[in-house]
Amino acid sequence: MRSKNTSQKIIFCTFSNFESGAFGDAINDRKLFDAIPLNYKKVALFPKYKENNKISLKSVINFYIYYLKEIITSNNIFIIRGPKLAILPILLRKIFKNRIILRSGCTPLMFVERTAFLKNLEYKPRESLLLKFFYSIEPYLEKYALRHSDDFIVENKRAEKLIIYYGASPSNIKIIPYYIQDYFLGGNNPDFNISEGYFKIGYVGRFKAYDLIIPIIKAIELLKEKFTFIRLYLIGDGPKREKIENLVEKMKLNDLIIFLGEKSHIEVSSLINDYHCLLYPMLNNLCPSTIAIKILEGVMKGKVIITSDSGNNVSLFLKSRDLILKKSTENFIAQKIKLVIENYYKYKKIAEDLSKYHSKLRSKSIYRNLLVELLNTSS
Repeated sequence: MRSKNTSQKIIFCTFSNFESGAFGDAINDRKLFDAIPLNYKKVALFPKYKENNKISLKSVINFYIYYLKEIITSNNIFIIRGPKLAILPILLRKIFKNRIILRSGCTPLMFVERTAFLKNLEYKPRESLLLKFFYSIEPYLEKYALRHSDDFIVENKRAEKLIIYYGASPSNIKIIPYYIQDYFLGGNNPDFNISEGYFKIGYVGRFKAYDLIIPIIKAIELLKEKFTFIRLYLIGDGPKREKIENLVEKMKLNDLIIFLGEKSHIEVSSLINDYHCLLYPMLNNLCPSTIAIKILEGVMKGKVIITSDSGNNVSLFLKSRDLILKKSTENFIAQKIKLVIENYYKYKKIAEDLSKYHSKLRSKSIYRNLLVELLNTSS
């Protein structure tokens, strides 16, 4: 056993926009940092982002200067998000005696996620020669980090199997399921009467090229004649928002589809309380262990959710898979919306039961206890 030494500093390192907390990766990073016990000295190390969510070269250089300073102070605990970021402390570990914990989460290897993403026709990245070279060596860097890190934190068993397959030691892996902030746990599902009021559907996304918003818009068009009481609320912003707004106007759906723009995480929690259903069609090909944070948040909140059978999202629904899309097309989406409208209280009850089930397995206190167990044991 490694003796407990709370005089050690814990440095949490990430390349996410940690200050923002508006995106899934940063949200999960902040939750881990918040769960580190207060009796440890702790510091979060991350690059500064611009307003457009971009990182400047100067910010990257400054980040690595501070990173190196922390590495050479010796005998610290590094909790690092992403294998590539762990390479430097691994190479210097024999000199400075730092402990390296790789926070792998539910998407532990970027080269696996990238390989899956490239199978989606909707995802068409522009790659420079430099990026292509980097992607060619990325698997070797990540596998090296798996073989040489001291410990690993993963979100689920699929992620555990994945990193074991690529070189991590099974005895050094700790499964610590994600939890949800307290402000995301409140709220009740609204009632619905088909003869009065609106049936409110919520979507939260980044409005990027591969976000499947257009099939949602077309599904609403298919349903508008029979279900005039549908209202779709789109939360988020991004490069394709103007295109989506133009499409909505062209299809004369302005009265049915409301654009709410980008909202803070707390505001999102409050807004979706009022929705009868959340609609999250996703790309088919994701890393097999990935769980989308917005889907987990919806499940924990007890919301009725329509989503795709992609990644590891479907595991959150246990055997209740009526609302899982076979394909993320407008016809399948429209069918599922119709199913929820006509059987709302059935799916409302299932959603609330799923929330109760997951609440027993996921909480900040459970997360912290598992994290402390890891910090107090040797590699």
